[in-house]
Amino acid sequence: MGSFLDPMADKVLIGTLFLTLTYADLIPIALTAMIIGRDILLVTAGFIIRYRSLPHPKTLGRYFDVTHATVQLAPTFISKVNTGVQLALVGSTLAAPVFHYVGHPFLEYLWYVTGATTIAAGLSYIISKIHINT
Repeated sequence: MGSFLDPMADKVLIGTLFLTLTYADLIPIALTAMIIGRDILLVTAGFIIRYRSLPHPKTLGRYFDVTHATVQLAPTFISKVNTGVQLALVGSTLAAPVFHYVGHPFLEYLWYVTGATTIAAGLSYIISKIHINT
């Protein structure tokens, strides 16, 4: 149960923070869309993998029964780095209005680093899943 809830809580936290900071016009919409889009794809893939790996009979009750362990996707190193970079961007962005550095090039640099690590983390899950299947 924890292996599902902990990553889900991280995704909800990151998504909420990015949506809020985008609404406040402190983080670009494209970056937030990329992060939330990747997370939606990962969660969807997790649900599909859970369904495919569940032994028969496949019922709704068994699908949500945590005692039926199926495939578990472990976080990759780059995904942990990505989470750290995302939180660093959030912290820096929250501090920017207080310390008067909204629009500073450092924040823009963090946007690009966050976007790059988000893409790399998404690709790492795809690559690790391909290796599991081959």
